[in-house]
Amino acid sequence: SEEMETIIYNPDVREDGLSIHLATLLDYYTLSNPYLNYTINVFVDDEYMGSIPVTDGYKEVSFDMSTHDSDWYSVRITTNCTFIPSEIGLNADTREMSYALYYIGNDIEDFEDCYGN
Repeated sequence: SEEMETIIYNPDVREDGLSIHLATLLDYYTLSNPYLNYTINVFVDDEYMGSIPVTDGYKEVSFDMSTHDSDWYSVRITTNCTFIPSEIGLNADTREMSYALYYIGNDIEDFEDCYGN
């Protein structure tokens, strides 16, 4: 399984919730390993928060952080959803790919607003 970990400081997460925005490519995962039970799990400070549905496309998920006692968050995302483009005939890229992560932070009303659009 693959793992990504980051530490964020955000005083708004406790009140607003922790929001994760990412995209998954179910069709590519199934070409690579059609019999796998695909999972993306989220941990904050080593506490399991929940799973993110593995489907094709963009998704936003939020987790309640109201009982967290700090403005610092160690966020770890684990997954078994990977593929190597060259092995499934997509292109010559030999890197192991997974999901596309767009945002980790406080839950915001309009995702594009965080970029000033």
